[in-house]
Amino acid sequence: MPNFHGSLNAKPSYKYVIHNEIEDEFTIDDIENDTDKIKPNFIVKAGDKKVVVSTWVSAKRTRSYPFSRVLRTLYQKDMKKITIIPVVKDEGKDGDRDYLQFATISMMTFLGVYVIPAYYVDAEKNMRPKEAHKEKITNQKFDSNFIANKIQEILNTSDDVQTWNNSIRDSISNLASKIKENYQRISNKTGVTLHDLEKLYNRLQKFAPETYKDLSRKASAGAARTESKTSNPKEKTFGFPKARITFKIPKIDGLCNLTTDGFHIIEKTLFLLECKHGKNSVPKIEDVEDALFKYHFFNEFEELSNENSSYKSRTVIVVSSGGKTTKEISDELKDISNECKKNSVIFIPIGKDDLKNGKKKIIEKLNSIKN
Repeated sequence: MPNFHGSLNAKPSYKYVIHNEIEDEFTIDDIENDTDKIKPNFIVKAGDKKVVVSTWVSAKRTRSYPFSRVLRTLYQKDMKKITIIPVVKDEGKDGDRDYLQFATISMMTFLGVYVIPAYYVDAEKNMRPKEAHKEKITNQKFDSNFIANKIQEILNTSDDVQTWNNSIRDSISNLASKIKENYQRISNKTGVTLHDLEKLYNRLQKFAPETYKDLSRKASAGAARTESKTSNPKEKTFGFPKARITFKIPKIDGLCNLTTDGFHIIEKTLFLLECKHGKNSVPKIEDVEDALFKYHFFNEFEELSNENSSYKSRTVIVVSSGGKTTKEISDELKDISNECKKNSVIFIPIGKDDLKNGKKKIIEKLNSIKN
């Protein structure tokens, strides 16, 4: 699996064109008293202050569109941005157990987003027909009192994002006992066997400042390797190989990894492709937003290199559909196309009329671009 390395510019330069409204607006008391108010995106108002919030349902970056949710907060002006991420999510012995990665916090810091590492206090046994016989839980609920207090702290703090995120990151291990106790309570309530809770506790103890970065780096690199080998029906990559992009953020601790859906090299230019596909319609907006989020990083490289050479990089989004023509995709995603143009992202629609020759069309487009 190819691996390219680079260092980002000091600050993100992404320009926002689309106006995304976030309709749900609550008070601190609303959040504290009703965990169901902790929605994928919402605004919290306290007096004349507002913050906009995104919520991850899992610490894993490739599940449930967390990048899309964070992106929607970045479009909002004149308010602090917050993202709530579970430190760990255990879905039961027959499900996954994912941990918050050090690099995820670094990436949020670069984007100017305050992080609240949170934990679950309630859940139900998964009774869906295909899951009921398994040791799995679902509908996990955050500690709303804890989150309300942290939102209030961020509203009041004079700390910049990096100071806050470094401090909160270095204190995650203090939540180990609380997380273990709550998952034990959930297991007792639901009758579901979870993954070994002692191992969970011991791992969270390693989230201390001196060990968290190295532990997380190994897990993050492994996840990126797994993703690079995984095919997704929402991605039609037209035969372009995936690659892992490893990068350093200036003045922010840790190395980060992201996987690109495909890459293509023409002379000394490395094109990074994000490919989003809809079987019968245009891809879901969350899939497209996932690509736009990645370009907050991929657009910031002066150059990328591997063991053989160094390259100037360009970002590309390929949006394809098995049910829409190329023109229909262009018309429906006009705002996305305009935002891509504003950020020097190459937007390539591939409709049902061009699918068979999709790779040829893409390469022709890339060859036509003067760098």
